[in-house]
Amino acid sequence: MFSNIDVGKISEVLLKYKTEFTFLGMLALLVFSFLLGRATANKSLPDKDDYCEDYKNARDGYKTELDKCQDSKDEEIDEEVDAERIECKERENNAVKEKGKNAKITNCRIAKALHQQCEKQKRQKKGKK
Repeated sequence: MFSNIDVGKISEVLLKYKTEFTFLGMLALLVFSFLLGRATANKSLPDKDDYCEDYKNARDGYKTELDKCQDSKDEEIDEEVDAERIECKERENNAVKEKGKNAKITNCRIAKALHQQCEKQKRQKKGKK
């Protein structure tokens, strides 16, 4: 079978297509290296739960800490809103009382008369002391 092969023609073809044969040789070496590495690699990977346990514990710890912080801030905000509502109600009540006092004064003549009455009462109180 090998007696029919002309070595001279083979060497001519090799020299003519030198770049292509070099590429094929490198490709064959690459495939062989990949298959050899794959065959000798450790096939047992660590269990996902064991590998990720530290990350899960840290994440859960941070999540509980964040939840506690959010809850405390929510409570603080609720307390501040309640205090603001109480103050607002007091201001409203005071404004209503002031409006009630000032409602009696409808024009300048009544205002002057009330002012004079107040001045008389102040003088009378000073005189009694």
